Amino acid sequence: MHKYILKRILMMIPVLIGVVFIMFFISSLTPGDPAQIILGEGATEAAIAQVREEFGLDDPFLMQFGRYLLGIAQGDFGVSWDTQRPVQEEIFARFPNTMQLAGMGIVLALMLGIPLGILSAVKQYSAWDFGATFIGLIGVSMPNFWLGMLLIMLFTVNLGWLPATGFSEPLMWILPTFAIGTGSASIIMRMTRSSMLECIRQDYIRTARAKGQIERKVIFRHALKNALIPVTTTAGLSFGFLLGGAVLTETIFAIPGLGSFMVQSLQRRDWPTAIGGALLIAISFSIVNLLVDILYAILDPRIRSQYR
Repeated sequence: MHKYILKRILMMIPVLIGVVFIMFFISSLTPGDPAQIILGEGATEAAIAQVREEFGLDDPFLMQFGRYLLGIAQGDFGVSWDTQRPVQEEIFARFPNTMQLAGMGIVLALMLGIPLGILSAVKQYSAWDFGATFIGLIGVSMPNFWLGMLLIMLFTVNLGWLPATGFSEPLMWILPTFAIGTGSASIIMRMTRSSMLECIRQDYIRTARAKGQIERKVIFRHALKNALIPVTTTAGLSFGFLLGGAVLTETIFAIPGLGSFMVQSLQRRDWPTAIGGALLIAISFSIVNLLVDILYAILDPRIRSQYR
């Protein structure tokens, strides 16, 4: 098991280096002088040359990239060109809100998707099945920003029950959580349904029923445990997509999170902040995938047996 975990951790390293390289390469292709962006339009040629020398902007691309990787290894993400503050302070001040939003979204998705998927599989071709499938199709098809605006119009503008902006109180969490979590709930519901249907048709389920076990024990103890293996993978991927998809939701609900801050950084061409935010999201995504792989090994004895 330890060998399996170590292998997954080592696989994260080239992925993170690749993310940094792509972002760094794209930033190098954008038009404009970074020194001019830092100093503003009224900067003199001497001041621009000094800034370029200070930040090493005249060095070759690979040298700049290597210096940036070395700084990241030491915990230094650089300095924001817009605020002149360390990038790690800027992104870590906003990242908890993004992580909380994505966490609440995936919890809502699991609470809705798994029960509806089980019910849809057990009651196949019934009204429950068609109703859950219809709701799932709506959730997958509707973009989260459009759903967020509809929720604001209904519960804030018309009914006046819930606030539309902010993230400091529990009431402010409800609308963005539903806006960001319904799409993942639909995906998890469809995966749970198909996985449960495959498990229910297996021979060991018929054997358990032939032994006289009650239907609830057959479904939850025998079928659901095996059906959760692909659902776990889907939930992990969904959480990663929620971290990236929080950009639109944070913008709509005016949440001071990392996603909306990265959009502002890109608009101002503050590349150190944008690269640092993308790297932090990539690290979080990789850690979530690592936890999913560990949980996958716990649920599936065949994976554990390969590393004993």
